[in-house]
Amino acid sequence: MTAGSGSKTYGAVDPALSSATTTGFIGTDGITTSQTRAAGENVGSYTVTAVATGAALVNYNVVSTPGTFSITRATVTVTAGGGNKVYGTADPALTATTQVGFLPGDVAGITLSSTRAAGNNVGSYATTPTASGGNIANYVITPVAGTFSITKATLIVTADNKTRPRGAFNPALTSTITGFVSGDTAAVVGGSAALSTTAVAASPAGTYPITASVGSLVAANYSFIFVGATLTVTPQINLPPTCGTATGGEIWPPNHKKFYAAPINGVRDPEGTFLTITVTGILQDEPIDSTGDGNFSPDGQGIGTGTAWVRAERNGHQNTAVGDGRVYEIFFSATDGVSLCTGSVFYTVPHDQGQRSTAIDSGVRFDSTGVIPGARDKSQIHQKSPTP
Repeated sequence: MTAGSGSKTYGAVDPALSSATTTGFIGTDGITTSQTRAAGENVGSYTVTAVATGAALVNYNVVSTPGTFSITRATVTVTAGGGNKVYGTADPALTATTQVGFLPGDVAGITLSSTRAAGNNVGSYATTPTASGGNIANYVITPVAGTFSITKATLIVTADNKTRPRGAFNPALTSTITGFVSGDTAAVVGGSAALSTTAVAASPAGTYPITASVGSLVAANYSFIFVGATLTVTPQINLPPTCGTATGGEIWPPNHKKFYAAPINGVRDPEGTFLTITVTGILQDEPIDSTGDGNFSPDGQGIGTGTAWVRAERNGHQNTAVGDGRVYEIFFSATDGVSLCTGSVFYTVPHDQGQRSTAIDSGVRFDSTGVIPGARDKSQIHQKSPTP
């Protein structure tokens, strides 16, 4: 007599065993058979035993061959947990490791866990699940990897404040980087930030933004944010005005009773600042109260003001050596409130508008503001705005 056999997956209900087989029994003897398997639910092989019963069994010598019942492992999927962190920070606990397939009665006795691949630079790292303890031997584990991500830390690129005097070129713009972690230094950063300002050399005193952007900056484990700064242009150094560009003019027609304004034009300030011009002296190349000036003096006035006034007179002698026209040289200063320059301009009263229409400077100088005793006082002179 040979016992039947069977099999199942761990945790399943036992199926019916295959039938036992017999040889040698006479059919009319009424012998019946039954079989059982050894107790146990864990993975393994269990003996199946066949038993014969009946009144005629005493007439037989029964030889029984056992059968086999096999329990095979159940398949379980275990999925690793994952997580993420910012570069330079401590690892957080991974999310829970999960499973599909453990029997409810086994779950409490089995420990699930996950570990991640080593590494602390920015990137993705695989996590691996494990299951241990309890009835783990009854399962075939199918692991599913998870992912742990390390993202970039942030560096702060701050433009440095700068100061320069007005009129100077902008200084080299620089920046400072902060926020390094894990013992890193600026050596881990390549390239440089792009820095710019709206100020140019001619910009007036004031404050101007300095902006920062990524430029050629690169760092494997860091991203960048940018903070601007301020360029302060101070008025401490001043570009002086230019007196050498001043111009005079010509006064015509002559009239010894009238004064003409002799404005000082053409003085420039390189920064466009308003200038204060002051007349500091008026000289002429003919004597005061010379021939043909009608016995009037002085011939110039306006010292300490912004405009000189000169008499529209010259020696009218027909001798070209004497009557060669008059040249006034007017001295002045110009200031922008910080710096000062000095200079002079020439106003001429020609002898006539013909052959001697250009006054000739004799090189001799007389003070136009002087008063000749006996000459008529200037207060008696009608002043008129000139047409130089």
